[in-house]
Amino acid sequence: MNCGCPGTSMNRAWHSQAHQDETVASFLQGARDGYFVDLAASSPTLYSNSRALEEQYGWRGVCIDALDHSRILFASSNRSCTFVQALVGDEGGRRVLFRQIIGGHARGGKLYMLSGIVENSTQPTCWANGRFCLSIEQLMARGARLDHRLMLVRTLDEILRTVGAPSTVDYLSLDVEGFETAALRGLGTDFAVRVLSVERPDSDAKRLLRARGMRRVCEERMVADMDEMYALPDVKGPCRTFLPLEWLYNATRRARVARPHIPSHHDTSSGDRRRNSQKQK
Repeated sequence: MNCGCPGTSMNRAWHSQAHQDETVASFLQGARDGYFVDLAASSPTLYSNSRALEEQYGWRGVCIDALDHSRILFASSNRSCTFVQALVGDEGGRRVLFRQIIGGHARGGKLYMLSGIVENSTQPTCWANGRFCLSIEQLMARGARLDHRLMLVRTLDEILRTVGAPSTVDYLSLDVEGFETAALRGLGTDFAVRVLSVERPDSDAKRLLRARGMRRVCEERMVADMDEMYALPDVKGPCRTFLPLEWLYNATRRARVARPHIPSHHDTSSGDRRRNSQKQK
């Protein structure tokens, strides 16, 4: 029986932030022994979109992340996926500047999950397609330490060939904070993806997915402003989680209400806003 609580249902444990793992398992009708690609995997346990598929359904796959922190976490975990430390993009072989965020604290998440490609060492760290940003000063004020390094870009095609992935990937989890389009451009037609979840895809990413013959599915079961799910036409399972729609609605409201409290690099403090308002009067 369902307890109505995020994280458990039908005697199974789920770990995704917005129940992507549960929705995928339902949509693929509980398929066993599938193959997943988890990019960026970040943590073997926290908000993992692949852990439940691996542990509960016997799937295998590859977990990809650029962070030293993630490599250490996976090495000390009991996960069976092949971990690859790599920075994924559309042009393999070129070097880009990568900012690794170490330590620090943030309300509602871990700062290291915002690590990513930057143009220079003073650029703010942004996410959600640039809608929200933290300046260098704001990151350091939260106790973060920044490590900038040049990293070699690898394509998904190259990584999947290296690890010996099958030609059909049952599930691709794509969450690389604004670089989803570049990652998709590096995935050729040698590998077919049956189901894919992607966080806030831009118009180019959606066009690439349509070009692969994928359609959006399960809109009513995904938390708005977070992930979207796509599938090939021949994959037609039920879009079902064991969460009531009321929970999804409330989760969407929480996500939307919380976002204005995330400071951007151009925000002023509430005190500054009050003073400015008084000056205008």
